[in-house]
Amino acid sequence: GEQITVLDGPTADGWYKVDYYGEVGWAYGGYLYVDGVYGAEADGVGGANTQTEEHWIDVDRGAGTVTLYVGDTPVNSFYASMGRDQSADGFYATAIGTYYVFSKYRGLSWTDWGKVYIEDWVGFDQYRDNGFHTYSLDQNGNVLPNGDGPTGGCVATAPEDARVIYDFAQLGMRVRVHW
Repeated sequence: GEQITVLDGPTADGWYKVDYYGEVGWAYGGYLYVDGVYGAEADGVGGANTQTEEHWIDVDRGAGTVTLYVGDTPVNSFYASMGRDQSADGFYATAIGTYYVFSKYRGLSWTDWGKVYIEDWVGFDQYRDNGFHTYSLDQNGNVLPNGDGPTGGCVATAPEDARVIYDFAQLGMRVRVHW
């Protein structure tokens, strides 16, 4: 979700020369939004740009839903559990704002925050370490009793829905959280 200045590129293999607060280096186009288009489709490698509309994720706290969008068109929507803190920006809230996907991890993993296992992690709020993931799971990957309840700020969904969100999400993708 950080902004950088593109100085040159792309190279034949998809790299951009970039400036990040005075540090000059190289970034692979597959991890960047360039002119509003995400990833390798934006860098011209392997042919013409095939992605013409932004892919992004909408989180509606009022409705308790996560909706995947291509441009202005919703392509999938899911019920979700969200933060137990109902404020707009509390630490344990699913805070209102615009974020960008900063991490992804598919496997079953332990979270010290909830003292449970989760799968299909897609991090979007670095300050609160919030993201999308499955409902709370046991060590075998089964949803725990009440595992679909309120979270500490993350957006939790049924395992099959979390997998769809994970597969749709890309690093740098915009996530909008609102009422």
